[in-house]
Amino acid sequence: MVDQLSRAVVSDPSQDSGRSADLDALYHQPGQARGVIRRLHKSKVKTSGTSTEQLLSQRVRFGARILSRVGSDAIRELTGFFFCAENSLTVYEYKQFGKTAKALPLIHRNSYNHLVGRRRGLPYTLADIRMGNVLHFAVGGQKSLPETARQMKTIPLMICDVDEQTKADLILSGVRPTDEAEVWNKFHELTEEEYKDQVVLRSVQDRVREMIRKRGVRTLTGLSAHFRRSDRTGDGMLDRYELQNALRDFHIQLDQEEFDRVWQVVDLNGDGVLDYGEFIRSFIGTMSEHRKLFVRKAFQKIDPMHKGHVALSQMTKFFNAAKHPWVRSGQTSEVGLTEQFLASWTHCQTAGTVTYPEFEDYYEGISVGVDADEEFVNILRNCWGL
Repeated sequence: MVDQLSRAVVSDPSQDSGRSADLDALYHQPGQARGVIRRLHKSKVKTSGTSTEQLLSQRVRFGARILSRVGSDAIRELTGFFFCAENSLTVYEYKQFGKTAKALPLIHRNSYNHLVGRRRGLPYTLADIRMGNVLHFAVGGQKSLPETARQMKTIPLMICDVDEQTKADLILSGVRPTDEAEVWNKFHELTEEEYKDQVVLRSVQDRVREMIRKRGVRTLTGLSAHFRRSDRTGDGMLDRYELQNALRDFHIQLDQEEFDRVWQVVDLNGDGVLDYGEFIRSFIGTMSEHRKLFVRKAFQKIDPMHKGHVALSQMTKFFNAAKHPWVRSGQTSEVGLTEQFLASWTHCQTAGTVTYPEFEDYYEGISVGVDADEEFVNILRNCWGL
């Protein structure tokens, strides 16, 4: 990505200005065309025809992933850059072609606005580049999107990693050390409405997660399968009554007032429908991006070609129940855990095949019952040999 941005510097015509004619004559060879001599140490970074220097000095790198039920899209590893100089951003996917890695543009560099939420219509800023935030992009104009992603209403990208040091350097440049905390908090400050929304969501999520704590896997995998069956149009959108009935079917008891409060937060455009992935994130919540990093590592180990799906028979060859911390501590037996693991994949959309979103649903359920990050990470490391 940096190489592509820097290419403009080397090719800028103003690089030729101010060059020593005497030195050119000294190194010029008979038969050489005029102007071919270029001394690398004389190349200028700051030129009249490009803003590359400013772009590169004020950019923040971030990692992202597509929030999608399509395995091949959900497993894509994306890298983005936010350019503070022009309030623009771009997102790339790095792909390996033999021994060569290429950066393929997914979201082209431009300035973009919020498409959903309280800030709808306002431009994305550096404050939006934070772990766990979701950026939405319109499908139109993005020519490099995979065909499966084009079927979505918008492209939701979850930010899963941020170059925090560079971001802090840009935000706190020139700020006195005693004022840094105040400036940082002010920069990321929520509006009063956004703060109230978060309070509502966290309150309901805490209640729901406590309800399903001992049946997280069964509930999360079952809900996802239920939503897929209910999604007759295939666009991932369901109305509030279908979603509310699903909660009741899986014994998640919320009174009408609680449900209505959350619905008002997530359905800001008032059209009465919601993507069921967003519904689960809003009503139940999700594991942290730190935990998901290890879930992705485990799946990538059994899916080295990044197809986004694996055969269940192949997956079970990698799963080592004997090393599971719960088996080692005597909480359960190796046989019992193996049987429980195999029984968790009966809800898969295609029998005998597990997609990455289904794999993530399973560990979302495990995560509900595990408070400590260290314990959760150890489960992944031990069972999958990470």
